[in-house]
Amino acid sequence: MRPIHYTSCTLVVMDLQDFTNLGTQTRADELVDILNAVFTAIDQTAVLIGKVWKVNNFRQTYLQVELDDT
Repeated sequence: MRPIHYTSCTLVVMDLQDFTNLGTQTRADELVDILNAVFTAIDQTAVLIGKVWKVNNFRQTYLQVELDDT
């Protein structure tokens, strides 16, 4: 595989504010539903933008990279 040159790269890290408090006040199944809804919306938006590579989600944190090869 040949390396690809990108002229710029944007690293996006998103964290849900007050997640710990939300976790203590919400049933586990509801919390999973909330996280799934949030991360799915972000994933769908990234597909519309294009050239976005989802790196990871860890607990309530979402990490992605947007690449520009122009």
